Amino acid sequence: MTPSDRAASTTAIVLYRQDALAEVRTWGTLTPEARRRACLRALRDRDVAALQDLLIAYLKLKGAKGTRISPQTERSYRSSMKILVQVSERQGLSLVQPGDEFGALFMRALEAEGQRSATVRVRVVAVKHLYRAARWCGLEIPCPWDTARVPYLEDAAIRHPYPEADVRRLLDVPDPRVRAVVLLGAHAGLRAAEMCALEYQDVDFVQAQLVVRHGKGNKSRIVPLTDELATALRALPVKPAGEALLWRSYHKLRERMQEVCTLMQVEWRGLHALRHTAGTELYRATGDLYVTAQLLGHKDIKTTQVYVHMSQQHLRDALRKRAG
Repeated sequence: MTPSDRAASTTAIVLYRQDALAEVRTWGTLTPEARRRACLRALRDRDVAALQDLLIAYLKLKGAKGTRISPQTERSYRSSMKILVQVSERQGLSLVQPGDEFGALFMRALEAEGQRSATVRVRVVAVKHLYRAARWCGLEIPCPWDTARVPYLEDAAIRHPYPEADVRRLLDVPDPRVRAVVLLGAHAGLRAAEMCALEYQDVDFVQAQLVVRHGKGNKSRIVPLTDELATALRALPVKPAGEALLWRSYHKLRERMQEVCTLMQVEWRGLHALRHTAGTELYRATGDLYVTAQLLGHKDIKTTQVYVHMSQQHLRDALRKRAG
């Protein structure tokens, strides 16, 4: 890395840290009474932007991870505030006086819209943090989920990875960035946010590995490259430090991959399904949960156990086809 690259990278980090404290400064410097009034006004008026900034300020100031929360988590929580306001308006639910059944009604409304239980759980966690933030602001509002049962996890059977035939079809697209995305997901098991954060300097072709510097929980890990993935990454242009190797924007990445799936007549299963493909195929090949967890960067081996179920489901499906 040249001195100018290092300077540019340092400037970007400083700007990011300054931006990361914007909400904290706004809410954290208010007097207790001003903060209480501002929070009450945001809840009463269903002010999406204010609720988003309050939640993020609380998490960065009082949360366990502080300013280290990942960009994807922040996006998800901000999106959850928008969903909360939309649902509360449609269902006629008060955010200031949520009532005992608010939590259950909120979850049922999301389920009725077709939200998966894992997504519902993320929304619920975000709203629980919001009401903790309200208590931090001095409002004595009971958490709506004190009396509502939160869904634990989506059924593993509905976590559909991309079949190998679909992966091969996607790799036929004459776009080097698309090929890289498909293989980063299906071979290396990267999350979408990890792909967006990836830079050219993170790839080590000599050691045949790449460094995920901004994984879930802002943790880093080293991921080996398959020969096919290494070839796909070599086809990409060299980028200076601080510039994304693929797409920096998650929405642009998602939009492009949806277009490709439509073009190649492949069922769109989401970006995360490529990661499920990696986990499923690796566990199927090794039968080793710890190896699979290491590749995927799972903190808890229990998270990886879903692939045991998926592998067993694959076996049952194969036996049914043979019997038929």
